[in-house]
Amino acid sequence: MRRFRALALLLASILPVNAAALETSVGTLTVTPMATGLNAPWGFGFLPDGSILITERDGVLKRVADGRVTQVAGVGPVWAEGQGGFLDILVPRDFANTRSLFFTLSHPQSRQAGTAVARAQLSQDGTQLTDWQIIYEVDPGSRGGRHFGSRLVEARDGTLS
Repeated sequence: MRRFRALALLLASILPVNAAALETSVGTLTVTPMATGLNAPWGFGFLPDGSILITERDGVLKRVADGRVTQVAGVGPVWAEGQGGFLDILVPRDFANTRSLFFTLSHPQSRQAGTAVARAQLSQDGTQLTDWQIIYEVDPGSRGGRHFGSRLVEARDGTLS
C-alpha cells in the first residue's frame, strides 16, 4: 500500500490536477493528486498521523495534511547548487516516541559542499524542526556541484544503512 501511495504522490507532482487512471502490472490504479505547487520535490516520508513530509531541493520542508501544504520551519543550511540540495528524508519506526527525523542534504563547507546526514525533532504540531544536527558529513566535499545523491534506509536493528 505504501508503494502505491508513494507512486501516487510522485505522479501527482507531474500529472494534471485531475484524477487519472494508470495501468500497472497489478491492475488499474487511480492517481489522485495530494499536493500541488511543490518546487522540485526530492524525498518524502509518511508520518503516523497520515500526513506527509516532503523535502524540496532548495532547502524547504513541506508537510501535507488534510489537503493543505504548509512549510515546516527549522531546516539547517542546505547548499542547493548543481545536483545538490535537500535530498532524502527518513521517518524511523520509533518516530511516535522520539519525534526524530533523519535527512540527507548537500551541506555547505568553505568554498564547497559535502553530502551530509542530519537529525532533528519535529514539534507535536508538525510546524517546526528543533535540535537540527549534522551527524555525518563527507569531508572534504566537492566544488563541482555534482554527485550528492543519497538514500536513507533504516536497518532491522534501527540503525541507519
